[in-house]
Amino acid sequence: MPDWRLSNPLIISAGLFLALIFPAVGGIPVAGYLVEIAAIFFIVHFSLSGKHLFLGAATVGSILISAVVFGPSLILIALWAKVIVSGTLYGKMLAAGVKPTRSFVAASVVIALIVLTFFWMEKEIIYSEIDRFENLAASTLPPGETAPGTDDGMAHWLGQMVSLFKRLLPSLLILSAMTQFFVAIVLLHIALRAGGVFMPHFVDFVFWKMPFHFIYPVGAVIILRLVGTDNIKIFADNALLLLGVLYAVFGFSAMEYYLRKVRLSLFLRVLFYVGFLFLQVPGLILAAAVGIFDSYFDFRHVRAKLIG
Repeated sequence: MPDWRLSNPLIISAGLFLALIFPAVGGIPVAGYLVEIAAIFFIVHFSLSGKHLFLGAATVGSILISAVVFGPSLILIALWAKVIVSGTLYGKMLAAGVKPTRSFVAASVVIALIVLTFFWMEKEIIYSEIDRFENLAASTLPPGETAPGTDDGMAHWLGQMVSLFKRLLPSLLILSAMTQFFVAIVLLHIALRAGGVFMPHFVDFVFWKMPFHFIYPVGAVIILRLVGTDNIKIFADNALLLLGVLYAVFGFSAMEYYLRKVRLSLFLRVLFYVGFLFLQVPGLILAAAVGIFDSYFDFRHVRAKLIG
């Protein structure tokens, strides 16, 4: 039987290879995204387990290989830093005894700063590429009459969607990067646990709860959205999306708690969440509302459970 433990030299070698090449393949759709997750997986592992030689080789080698192949560029530096810096920070904080939640928050802040810096410096190029895609998509629409529901209606809808996407792009980029990072550390925890190695991890998902004091930033952002200038409203929209997604996650945690409490089968729970997917934005808003109410009322008495 093959040895899939992370102490296996072949697995370590494969991990080092992925950590070296991830910036070079980052532009490949889907594959690049998955390779980045694998790179974060091994960077955190190298950092947490004290494999400094492999960590140093991945840190220096990945940026050198990319610079030689593609030449130095801001996007490569941002992609490199998003994986290397956040992964190293998270692993080192865990190794120093910092709680996983605080370590994840610190890594997420670093990720957000890197993403926002890259976006701010390259936003004109990014927007021009989005506009080019919109023009290409609009050119594929079939010719027809200028009545609602024909090509003009579709072109108008496409323009609205692209405008909304451009407006919320900073928060979408941050959420994408945070999702990558979270998936990587969850997979690492599963892999280490399967090999009998302890790794500090988050509490059970059913006990996740947003602290109530986060409601004050939400209120401040809503006020900015109502009275601010156009640029301030764009900032507020992105902040509301980020906070809304976070509250929705904690809302789903509360739902999962009660679904388990009534002993609903896994199949029925999956159907329940699929229903939320079909609801799309209204479903996300509903889950966020549950998260907000739970942060105040603490329906599950999470604080008492964690202390007790």
